[in-house]
Amino acid sequence: MFPTLKSTFSLGIDGCRSGWIAIAIDSQGNWGFTHLRELAEFKTLTSTPQQAWVDIPIGLPHPGCPRREADRLARQHLRPRGSSRVFNPPCREAIEAGLRFDQANAINKTVLGLGLSVQTFNIIPKIREADHWARDPTSPFPLLEAHPEVVFAAANHDRWIVENKKTEAGKRIRYALMEALWPLAPSVADEIAASTQRKLVAVDDIVDALGLAIAAHFHLQSKPLPNPPVCDQKGIRMAIRKPVFYLN
Repeated sequence: MFPTLKSTFSLGIDGCRSGWIAIAIDSQGNWGFTHLRELAEFKTLTSTPQQAWVDIPIGLPHPGCPRREADRLARQHLRPRGSSRVFNPPCREAIEAGLRFDQANAINKTVLGLGLSVQTFNIIPKIREADHWARDPTSPFPLLEAHPEVVFAAANHDRWIVENKKTEAGKRIRYALMEALWPLAPSVADEIAASTQRKLVAVDDIVDALGLAIAAHFHLQSKPLPNPPVCDQKGIRMAIRKPVFYLN
């Protein structure tokens, strides 16, 4: 899947229109990427990543915990206006129902007392994939939940980025932050963009996946939000990784 990798590697994974985009960086500075339809395809990897950071909720809210502390703390790191970039995940009953928006929304309101956004509903299939991976004892490695905007804020000395990632200005800022951590980052992002179709993978999906790969590979340390993590009803940790790139 990643023929260019020669040694221990880390993964950054982001959802895209047609599945998932995954970028790998190994300890010798080699890199590779792949486009997957489903997370389950990672089970064909012949070696295990040192860390795999993915931008998708892992560990889901339930009646005893209708709002995840992980999301509250992530919003706190993106205040004042960037907090809107963190959404409330659905309950497990809603993701397993496989219903229309109005039905899933009604289930979520019944179980959690909270409605679903259309944005959240649209990625329910991906949340379900990640939940199945996390609950499957045969999964070859853990997926660690991360949020690209938390990662980029950490790379920006804990200052959130005002410019939206879908704008040219927002892309340039994120390129610069990645380049400071890994000089190859801009050329890698451009090469991946040139090798993929926009109808399948958006440029901001590539930037997010690369940001997570760099964070997983080059962070000096990281901690879960919250610390220590709390678990959902199935024993899955509900925590978002916050990397530390610079030591004071």
